[in-house]
Amino acid sequence: MSDEGITGDVCEGRLYNIMQEKHAMDIIIFLYRTGGAKEIEVRDMLGNYNIANRRLTMLEDFGLAECIVPDARVKGRKARRWQLTDKGTAVAHLLMTLDRIIKGEVDIGSIGFENDD
Repeated sequence: MSDEGITGDVCEGRLYNIMQEKHAMDIIIFLYRTGGAKEIEVRDMLGNYNIANRRLTMLEDFGLAECIVPDARVKGRKARRWQLTDKGTAVAHLLMTLDRIIKGEVDIGSIGFENDD
């Protein structure tokens, strides 16, 4: 298989789509580290409501994040909360592991990689 074929397969994947979107990985790590956050907290972290809303919706579409809508019957402020799904948590773990590999904090010899040939 040529390198072009490999690149074409990767570029059509969901991970590539997520990585191409500005702040998507930041939100995944933020939601992981905070255990979930109000929508306004994500907006404040990014500094832009529209980007936060689009990225959260995209992560929800990919099954990585979910929105918890407050019960309308309960009195008080009603802020939508976002949290990672199990799949989103797994992705966050992998992203943090990749970061540690790049920083040289993980012995890559101890990681078992399977050859896809």
